[in-house]
Amino acid sequence: MYIKWITISVSDMAASKKFYKELLGLSEMRAFSPAPGREICFLGTDNGVQIELLGGVEQPSVGTVSIGLCAADYDMLYEKAKAQGAPLSDRQVMGDGLRCFFLRDPDGVKLQIIKDE
Repeated sequence: MYIKWITISVSDMAASKKFYKELLGLSEMRAFSPAPGREICFLGTDNGVQIELLGGVEQPSVGTVSIGLCAADYDMLYEKAKAQGAPLSDRQVMGDGLRCFFLRDPDGVKLQIIKDE
């Protein structure tokens, strides 16, 4: 398993992009709008780890962080988390065919488990 991205909910996408691009030197990898009022922008470097900026509706709170983890043993991990009673979502398919599910650690940090393909 490895960290694929860290997601940060933001209140002002333009200001956040400027901060991460100009101050921290990250490059915009891709940006899209999966639904009306929602913006997603991935920024990163050539080392593979990315920051996902999430703007728009349905934000629990600005500054909320979640961590995206790629798992080669995706199905086994889902069944194990379910058997242990971990708080988790159903498996889902998102944009670009990304297969994932969400769970929370004991302190409530949101983890997005991504099928490594």
